[in-house]
Amino acid sequence: MTEPGVTESGVTNVRTRGRGPGRSTTRRELLWRLWQQLPLLLLLVPLWMVLWGELSWLSFTSGVVVAFFVSIVFYLPPAELSGRINPFWSLVFFGWFLYEVAVGSCHVAWLAFRRQGLRRNALVAAPMATDSDIVTTLTSLVITLIPGSVVVEIDQPDTVLYLHAIDIVDEAEAEQLRAKVRAIERGIVRAIGSRQDLEAIANQRDREATP
Repeated sequence: MTEPGVTESGVTNVRTRGRGPGRSTTRRELLWRLWQQLPLLLLLVPLWMVLWGELSWLSFTSGVVVAFFVSIVFYLPPAELSGRINPFWSLVFFGWFLYEVAVGSCHVAWLAFRRQGLRRNALVAAPMATDSDIVTTLTSLVITLIPGSVVVEIDQPDTVLYLHAIDIVDEAEAEQLRAKVRAIERGIVRAIGSRQDLEAIANQRDREATP
C-alpha cells in the first residue's frame, strides 16, 4: 500500500488549482511580477537611448518596446528585485550619472589631445558591499557607461568587480576609482535596493568611518 498522495515510485502527487496541468497565473501575481521588473525596465529604456545617442520620442518608444521584448521573450533566471522604488534618490542618481558621463567624456578627450598622452593603465579590483545580482549588474553597467573604465570580469562569489581603467598610475588613483564604484552602488541601492542592501551599505560606511 502507498500513502495517500504518493505513487508507488515514491513521487508525491501535487494538486493544482484551475484547469490544465498547472495552476494558472493570477492577475495579482502578474501585476506583482511586472512591479518587480519595473526598475529594470526603467533602466533599460534610458540605456537604449544612450546607446543610440538620440533623445527623441522615437528612441523612447522603441526603448520601451525593446525593454519589454527582452524581459518577456528572452528567458533568463529570475532576478529577485526588491519591488521598492525611491523616486527622489532615483532622480538624484540619474542626475549624478549624467554629470559623471560629462566629466568622464571631457577627461578622456583631454587625454587624447594632451602632449604626453596616457601615463599608464591599470586593472583595479573593486569589492562591493552587497551580494545582490541585480545591484552588481547595474553597478557594472553604470561604471562601464562612464568613460574611462570598463568592467572586464565579475567575481560573483566574492562580489568583486575587476575594471580596466585608463590613466591610473598609483594606489591613490585606484582608490578613487573604487570610491566611485561604491558611490554607484550606494546610489542604486538607495533608488531600488532592498532593506538588506541598505543595511549592507550602512555597515560598509560604518567600517569606512572607523579608523
